[in-house]
Amino acid sequence: MHLHELPYEVIVKVIQYLPHDVLQILIDSNTWVSSIAFKEFYRNMNVMDDPHQFNRSTSYGGIDRPTVDSMPIDFPTNSYFAKDKDIFGPISETAVFGSVYSLVRFINKHPEFVPDEITFRGILLLLPVTYEFQAFIEKVPRLYIVETGSFSRGKPEAFHALHKYRSNICGEYYDEVFNTDNIPSEARHLLIPRVSIEDFEAFFQQHTKVKSLAV
Repeated sequence: MHLHELPYEVIVKVIQYLPHDVLQILIDSNTWVSSIAFKEFYRNMNVMDDPHQFNRSTSYGGIDRPTVDSMPIDFPTNSYFAKDKDIFGPISETAVFGSVYSLVRFINKHPEFVPDEITFRGILLLLPVTYEFQAFIEKVPRLYIVETGSFSRGKPEAFHALHKYRSNICGEYYDEVFNTDNIPSEARHLLIPRVSIEDFEAFFQQHTKVKSLAV
């Protein structure tokens, strides 16, 4: 029996176990399996401000697809994120976009496609996408924010602008915050290793929607 003779659900399961370098080959093959490989390749996305990734983004076989690299980051793993969503694991098995521009270009080229999840490695990378592609962001089931920079000017305002997407944001990591007042009150799953919370009762009164917290 050949692969194409199997039930569609079985074919999808097989494709899901393939590494990303093989998925790239299948996408470029322009065969009946290309569309399935495409959906699996872009199912999980990582968006970052990385000139190296941006410069390597290019067009393959008519499909704008950034290259995928392993980019290990030394983050804590004993948290909700590691159990429910491995945003601290290898990025090599996600589609990496080296800039907001490359993500916008992808959305414009494939307006009907919606990934399962997107991790924005910087809150200011998510904000401009919500302005131009609000309907798209609302359709993405799971959004994650990994903020490794300081709370510079503009980020508190960004938190306020993102309140309408709180049902989609399933995890937030903040590497550096000055105090708990900087943390969005609508957050549900937080990993804030550099914050010292002296009064947990007061913290949870201020952040009533928190379901999991790692400090």
